[in-house]
Amino acid sequence: MGKIKEKKHKFICSNPTGIPSLRELEMEYILNPKADDETLKSVLLKVQSRRVEERETGAVIVANLANNKAFVTSLLEENFIKIVSPLLIDKHLAVRNAAAGCLRNLAACGDYTVSEALVDQDVMTSLVMLFEQ
Repeated sequence: MGKIKEKKHKFICSNPTGIPSLRELEMEYILNPKADDETLKSVLLKVQSRRVEERETGAVIVANLANNKAFVTSLLEENFIKIVSPLLIDKHLAVRNAAAGCLRNLAACGDYTVSEALVDQDVMTSLVMLFEQ
């Protein structure tokens, strides 16, 4: 009677899965603007890779980041559309779908500079070849 059990202390794990949270990613982006350059380089390498999965992943990443104006501007400076437009006629369907989605999101979320870049960087040749297939 009158005895009290001692409470066991739980260790509070700040990140049990090991995956960074959205808040951490945003803070990292704010504190380290060079991370955007590293992201751009890695995406360009993925899109130009020989592996099918990496090409698809690179196009999907760009499709998801298409509403980030600074990222899109840096992509256009690197002639990204000229790099990704041949993926429209890739022999793998998943890569073609990802490339088309990527270009669609860039055109839909971007301003007139994206439309001009689509014409200047000759996306129409690959698009016509896709329609002919």
